Amino acid sequence: MTTPTPAAKIELSVSKRQSAPLDGANFVEYLPIKRVKALIKSDLLRIDWVPNRAGIVKEYANEKEQLKQYCKLYDHQLQGFNVKYCKPKHKWGRVLVRDALGCTAFSKQTRNTLINELYYDFDLKNAQPEIIRNICVAIAIVTGKQIGRAHV
Repeated sequence: MTTPTPAAKIELSVSKRQSAPLDGANFVEYLPIKRVKALIKSDLLRIDWVPNRAGIVKEYANEKEQLKQYCKLYDHQLQGFNVKYCKPKHKWGRVLVRDALGCTAFSKQTRNTLINELYYDFDLKNAQPEIIRNICVAIAIVTGKQIGRAHV
């Protein structure tokens, strides 16, 4: 009986990426200002915050206040909201919309109300493991390990 050869060791380290292509980028979100103002006037917005939205809680008392601040970004000439993306102060992770003022920072319900019939909202939860799992399935890699929600 032969002894299996130990797997090669891969040297890995975690390093902070100081910049990202979207860091500091400005975008225009084309949403009807009337729709945003109508939502502010409605009783549909949350008056409390959902857990896991800690960064936004620090900025605004509730969704109504967040949307009021968002309205200040509206450019009448462009007919859209000027938003800026930047990395967090600690420079780890993905870029986020500055001051939590942009569609990506709104709750899913609020965002989908604002973009209804204008844009699609794709949920990328668990995206990287799912992409890896789909690649493994596509090229018939069988590992016997769980990747994402499925065994490969």
